Amino acid sequence: MNADLSDFMKNMKKMQDNIQTAQGELVNKNIIGDAASGAVRVLLNGRFDVKRVKISPEMMKEPVNVLEEAIASAFNSAVKQIEDFSKQKMSGLMEGVQLPEGMADKGEDDSL
Repeated sequence: MNADLSDFMKNMKKMQDNIQTAQGELVNKNIIGDAASGAVRVLLNGRFDVKRVKISPEMMKEPVNVLEEAIASAFNSAVKQIEDFSKQKMSGLMEGVQLPEGMADKGEDDSL
């Protein structure tokens, strides 16, 4: 049992290191979201900090509500890309981690 626990702790340390690496990659990732065929573009980092917003001169001639919708759409596009990137990086971090006997959830009902 001690060997199982030792292996488990090594796996947890490796997983923790992998998570920290993935989080670092996410923070440093820059994502561009765009809308209106690229007339509105936003640059966000992995922490959802806005780095830059670009609006084409042609888009500035549109009614305010059209511009507002395009800006919102560009932000939503960037946010979705960040979320997808994060899920991709975080998925699989538990793959190959073997829980010691007795620690795995077998779906048993523990209620009294």
